[in-house]
Amino acid sequence: MAQQYANKQPQGFKNHVEKVAIVGGGGQVGKFIVDELLKIGKHKITALTREDSTSKMPPGVEVKKVNYDDPSSLVEALKGQEVLIITMAVTAPKEQQTKLIEAAAAANVAWVLPNEYGAWPVLAHGMALTLKIVRLLFLMMATLALTPALGLKLVEQSPSFLA
Repeated sequence: MAQQYANKQPQGFKNHVEKVAIVGGGGQVGKFIVDELLKIGKHKITALTREDSTSKMPPGVEVKKVNYDDPSSLVEALKGQEVLIITMAVTAPKEQQTKLIEAAAAANVAWVLPNEYGAWPVLAHGMALTLKIVRLLFLMMATLALTPALGLKLVEQSPSFLA
């Protein structure tokens, strides 16, 4: 099949993601990602926060409170999202990221950018993985492929959040 460019696609075609969910959007790393995605202006950003969180999000960011002990709470918050970016603190419980990845799979989120960029930390916990989770883990290892879709550029192999 011949390569087709975006400008040759039918009306309504998009070559970037729009719906981005972020965990840790008010934290030391996440707040910069949120700010830059807002500057780009192509994304609908949803911040997932704990029910007891007092983090403030900038205007233009939808906030969904979640309960990490209730998987349906996570799945419901992730429904309709195209990307999940996880930027939790190192002090977050280890199993929290696993719960988020499982919920993302259940909600059919296509892309997950985890705290660590590979499968070994999840596999080391002895987790029984379903095919959906394995698929997500392979997608995580290819997160740099998503960088252009978010409107980001690479500088010396590191994401540079410049529009």
